[in-house]
Amino acid sequence: MNWVNVLSNTSYSDQTVELTLDVSPTLSNLKVYQDLNKNGIVDSGDTQLILDNMSAQIKLGQSENIQFIVQALSDANGKGWRYG
Repeated sequence: MNWVNVLSNTSYSDQTVELTLDVSPTLSNLKVYQDLNKNGIVDSGDTQLILDNMSAQIKLGQSENIQFIVQALSDANGKGWRYG
C-alpha cells in the first residue's frame, strides 16, 4: 500500500517539524520516502526517511512543500492507519 502526503510550510520563516506516525497494528514494514520528483512513485532518486521510534524531524524552508510516499504492507483484515 502507498499513500502520498504533502507537508507545507506556509509561514514566513524556516521551520523544523516533528513528523510522528501512529501506525495501526495491521500494518508492517513501514517506510517513508521523500518524493523528490513529486510523481507519486518511489523512484531510485527518492530519499528514504530514517525513522527513530516512528518519528523524524523535517526541516522546511519558507513556503516549501515536501511530498512524501508512505509505504506499508497490510494485513488482509486491516482497518487502515492514521498519522499525526
